[in-house]
Amino acid sequence: MLIWKCDDTFHDLYHNILQSISPQTVPTGTGKFPFILPFFRYWHADSEIIELLVEANRLDVIFAAFEDTMKKLVRMLPPAMMNRSPHLDYFLAFRSGAVIRVLLQWIKNHKNVTPEEMYKFFEMQSEGLKLHT
Repeated sequence: MLIWKCDDTFHDLYHNILQSISPQTVPTGTGKFPFILPFFRYWHADSEIIELLVEANRLDVIFAAFEDTMKKLVRMLPPAMMNRSPHLDYFLAFRSGAVIRVLLQWIKNHKNVTPEEMYKFFEMQSEGLKLHT
């Protein structure tokens, strides 16, 4: 039952992201990571399935559902973009693992920062680690 609910929820997430990143609706300033803000907004509204799967020690189900969602999103990319990335599979594995781990930590922290702050976190991480001195 949990796996079915997870698959259904990630299917809904996929459609939510597609609507959010269409050229007409992309918010200004989210061009670098267009799916991050809708992703965290989605889970901010309802993360129950993630919490249930964590409680059941089924992180594998979360990772598999996210991987399937990413594959569907990547298929939407223009072929020329995919051809420019000979190691796209490694890039996606790296980014997917990071996104899910950050999501899990955010939920563990009771979503103590806004989705907009999570987006800023991803922007900062893409710039590299900057220590405040």
